[in-house]
Amino acid sequence: MSPGRRSRDAWPPHDLTTRWWSAAWANDGARQALLTSVQAGLGATAIALVLGTMIAFAVQRFQFFGRDTISLLVVLPIALPGIVTGIALDSAWRSVLAGGSSTTCSGPTRPRSSTWWPRF
Repeated sequence: MSPGRRSRDAWPPHDLTTRWWSAAWANDGARQALLTSVQAGLGATAIALVLGTMIAFAVQRFQFFGRDTISLLVVLPIALPGIVTGIALDSAWRSVLAGGSSTTCSGPTRPRSSTWWPRF
């Protein structure tokens, strides 16, 4: 359901309609784009299912050179968003809530009391 013409200024919308969905469905380009998206999604799912099953079977059952690297490459796209989010939250916590950060975008900050750190 989509909001009708007069329901823009009210929440919740008081006149829900399917008019816009039928107008989009009547458009050949929109239907073709939807079909292409569904085909691409199903194809990617099938490829990922086959390759993922083969890799999981090989990594679990056999010992071979590069096994850990393959495991890392498979897990990396799953873990990376969490790692990036964790780093961003840590940076926000240190800079906003804790009153300063031990690292900046350009690298670690220079400790004030050390003499070994190079002067710039």
